Amino acid sequence: MKPIRGEFHFYIMTAVGFYLRFSTVLFLLLVVTSTHCLGLKCKEHEYPFGSKCCKDCAPGK
Repeated sequence: MKPIRGEFHFYIMTAVGFYLRFSTVLFLLLVVTSTHCLGLKCKEHEYPFGSKCCKDCAPGK
C-alpha cells in the first residue's frame, strides 16, 4: 500500500512537533539543573540550610 501525499505530510509534521516539544523539555531541564548547580556555595565545614550556609548543623538535617 503506497501512502498518499497527505499521510506523508502528517508523519513529517508529527515528527517535527515531537522534536520541538522534546527540544523544549530538554532545554528547560538543562536550565533547571544548571541554575541548581550555580546555587548556594558553602565553605568548608558549612552545609546548606534553606537559603543560608550553616556551621552548626549536621549535613542533611
